[in-house]
Amino acid sequence: MARGRAEEFDLDFDEPTAAQDGDETGPVPADRRRKSQGVPRPLVLWAGVSVILVIAGILTVPPPPPGPSWGVGPGWSSPPVEQWTVPLTVPATELTSLSIEEESVLVAGPDRLDAYDRADGTLRSAVSDVQRCAVADAAPDVMAVCISGAGANALVAIVDSSGDVREVALPGAVSATLRGDDLVVLTEAGDAGYELTLHAGLDPAELRWSNSVAAPNLAAGVETVGDETPRVRVQEGDLVLLSTGDLYRAATGEQIPGSWSQYPDDRALISWDGERTQLLLPGADEVLDLPRLGWPSLINDGSSPAVAMLPSESDGSSTDAVTWDGDLLWQGPTEQPVARFGDVILLTGSDSGGRRVSTGTRLWSIPDLVLCPCRGDASGLLVHAVEYGREGIVDTRLLGLRVTDGEMLWELYLADGARVADTDEALAVLVDGQLTLYSRT
Repeated sequence: MARGRAEEFDLDFDEPTAAQDGDETGPVPADRRRKSQGVPRPLVLWAGVSVILVIAGILTVPPPPPGPSWGVGPGWSSPPVEQWTVPLTVPATELTSLSIEEESVLVAGPDRLDAYDRADGTLRSAVSDVQRCAVADAAPDVMAVCISGAGANALVAIVDSSGDVREVALPGAVSATLRGDDLVVLTEAGDAGYELTLHAGLDPAELRWSNSVAAPNLAAGVETVGDETPRVRVQEGDLVLLSTGDLYRAATGEQIPGSWSQYPDDRALISWDGERTQLLLPGADEVLDLPRLGWPSLINDGSSPAVAMLPSESDGSSTDAVTWDGDLLWQGPTEQPVARFGDVILLTGSDSGGRRVSTGTRLWSIPDLVLCPCRGDASGLLVHAVEYGREGIVDTRLLGLRVTDGEMLWELYLADGARVADTDEALAVLVDGQLTLYSRT
């Protein structure tokens, strides 16, 4: 990481002449003064003047340069305002997912995609017989890219903002998305796993690049829920991310080493690979390295020094707060970082609370496990809070939390099984077949 750099000052002072040659009681010649003190007189004068100015409050030591920042958005200090609520046209299943787009709230089921108007909740379009739909963030006028059919009969279904579908035959396709006008597809490749390809202008014959992708190696005895077929998406920064952890540069197909995942949405990418942790921020080419395996905050305002929480090397039941330069600040219980603003960091574990970044001093706490979605800034942070009891989860709710002092600004209780989607300006809640949209203000 870049370090602070001291500015160079060129101070031009006129040297006084000796009053008398050879008079040891008079002023010492300038060349002898410099030799005896070992420091040029202009710098000595500047040091003395600067000390006086600092004491007088006229000159202050500049703060350290800010570190990397990500995830900070508009504050959620006020309760969200309900815009509309409507029943789903088709019952939800455990595999139903939500996303909020510019004009629609998308409800993706195992075999269909419904778009509800963001303004009033009316059903804008419904597409059936599609699966593994991916929101096409990097493609204008395209709502989603899905797969229809399977094997030799697989089609890539491109759904535009009005719900119209354009199909591209691509045998073996299992997941797809768009990078502008280019088609990014993951296809089956027999026992070898998969093949990731980028095609120019939606033409399967116009291949820009291709990479082999190994099939996920699930640990023995691990049970999976739903469709575990790998997914592909284009990330901000012109990157192609697979749910297998593989990451590629979209322009060239070059693979970026590591095992990558979203942290948490598309605000940053994180890799836990081997004995190190790496972070790739949206729009950045530089991969940031942490001292060892650990967790940076999900939201960070860039205050210095950059800090991560790492499992303690001396005690497995605690964590170390360590700067990205490797300096240990303090040690505390096992907690993971959620958001950092200034000298306060929100940590979550058996309970959640704020600590001083510099000292680890506990400032406040709440008896909840804080999860994400996480949105906002120091004035108000939207978080998902879960409270546990002897029987398991007691309740879940969305909170507006002021991280500096732990003040709960508002709360919205959620029923069991609720699904939540969020953006900087809105959140959608799906529960018991009812879809509700809230705005930030």
